[in-house]
Amino acid sequence: MDDKNDPLSPAPSLLRSWGKRIAKGRVPMIPVFVGGSWSVQIPRGNKRVLRLNVTSRKPKTPVEGS
Repeated sequence: MDDKNDPLSPAPSLLRSWGKRIAKGRVPMIPVFVGGSWSVQIPRGNKRVLRLNVTSRKPKTPVEGS
């Protein structure tokens, strides 16, 4: 199953609209640590929650000799 058909991933339009709010700091985010990984939950009303997985990028290793 690819990302477009995954029922657990949010729709691109939802991510775009909420991404703007997140970038401007207008959204209360709740960090959650479950099963060894972090995610962020964002309340979208009384019953709905947007959940985003948080992944860290490994820092680039310096190239020797430069």
